[in-house]
Amino acid sequence: APPGFGQAGARVAVVPAHRDDAEVEEMKLDQSCVRLIIGPGGETCRAIEEQSGARLHVNQHSKELGYSILTINGEAAAVRRARALVRAKINGDGTDGEKMKLDQSVVRLVIGPGGETCRAIEKQSGARLFINQQTKESGYSMLTITGEDDAVRQAKKLVVTKIADATGITGDSEADLTCRVDQRYIANLIGKRGETLKSVQDETGAKINIDQSTQEQGYSVVRIKPGPGALRARELIAAMVREAEWQALRIEQRHV
Repeated sequence: APPGFGQAGARVAVVPAHRDDAEVEEMKLDQSCVRLIIGPGGETCRAIEEQSGARLHVNQHSKELGYSILTINGEAAAVRRARALVRAKINGDGTDGEKMKLDQSVVRLVIGPGGETCRAIEKQSGARLFINQQTKESGYSMLTITGEDDAVRQAKKLVVTKIADATGITGDSEADLTCRVDQRYIANLIGKRGETLKSVQDETGAKINIDQSTQEQGYSVVRIKPGPGALRARELIAAMVREAEWQALRIEQRHV
């Protein structure tokens, strides 16, 4: 039997390798795990590369013997990170744990250049993060956070804070996105017979509700249900409000 497969349940064997120009590590993968690591169209492999900063290559020349060779190369820290992500995927850690649905527009923000933001959150929290982007064409990806309960809570808080700092959106992915809009511009958002608001919902797929219970105080609250198009809907609404403000300013200037 190939090294690493002599014991029941052993599906990965690590074989150190060396090259002058990079840190290299080879992992023997049981053939039953290869499709899991590659993913549809190579999606899982690319996600691991993006999060770790390492490069992965699967050589299946030995698949008839029941295994393939995964080569990981890059800086030492990137190789360790990629190895951990591969093992987590094989051990099922990519499916268990705390789930967060991320709008696709913030996925790169959470990953960071070469995966550095993900790694920083892991280091600070002690949890492990894995982002599955197989649903990105639908406008979102799934973040799985695993580890001790306190570590998972800390990691989730760091992710939410990162998104909030960059976008101004607070709360986790299960909460409504809200924005307060001056009552003077609510009619612009709704449009004639609700057509403008409907067009935003049709374009983004988001569900939007305008709460006008505070209109006597001079504003209403726009609530956007969480989902793949929520951030895009918020961007469109913000742009509409800016346009309405600009139009109001021009009218005021003409009357001065």
